[in-house]
Amino acid sequence: MVTKHIIRILLLASVFTLGCNPPNADQQTTPVPLPDANAGKLIPINFSDSNYYEIQSYAHDTLTKDGWLIKYLVKNDSSRYKDLYIQWSKGNNKGLYHCPSVLEYRRYFIPEYIGENNQLLFFEHGCATDCGAILTLQKDTTKAVDYPHVISYSIPHGVVVFVNQAGQQDGAPFEVSAVDLMKNKEHRLKFNGLCMAAAYKEQCVDTVIIMKNKVVVKATLTVNDYNRDKELPEERMAKLK
Repeated sequence: MVTKHIIRILLLASVFTLGCNPPNADQQTTPVPLPDANAGKLIPINFSDSNYYEIQSYAHDTLTKDGWLIKYLVKNDSSRYKDLYIQWSKGNNKGLYHCPSVLEYRRYFIPEYIGENNQLLFFEHGCATDCGAILTLQKDTTKAVDYPHVISYSIPHGVVVFVNQAGQQDGAPFEVSAVDLMKNKEHRLKFNGLCMAAAYKEQCVDTVIIMKNKVVVKATLTVNDYNRDKELPEERMAKLK
């Protein structure tokens, strides 16, 4: 009886030992990654990541004198190395501007904050090799407007002067626009001559004078495609009312 009792105890110990150890102790298991709580959300740029090389020189968060907080963000998904987001906020007011694929271009394509007036935030950036643009963000709304081919601008007066689409056309009379941002009004200044510059039409403009009540634009143009050597100086003015 004692022998049978000892055998029964050994069998139970053997079963207990097998149950406490995995069948193959050397087998490695792959841990299941925890879900990212920030997946798909806007996050700050990790400037220690080499993919964001030199971006901090342009995309630096700013608190303006008027109390507006400007943040440069990326989305925590597959677009984080391509797209950039600019968020501007103060109190309960907040806006978001999307710059698709801008991180894939040269760094000067990133809008860089340059100043403000009582209605707008101003950013400057490139739009081509010889093209400059001004991005404006409205303070009291989420409205954002980007102006390419800019010739001149005034932050205090809230004016942007640029070569519009009509002025970009070859063989057509030259034209520029002076936008009064404070009144949301565009003034189109039409010239008689042609701007024969192949790509950079802005170089046909000699002078831009921006004042409180008017904008003056002086340009040197040509009569037509057959008389390129004959210069035609012209001047146009827009009254800001």
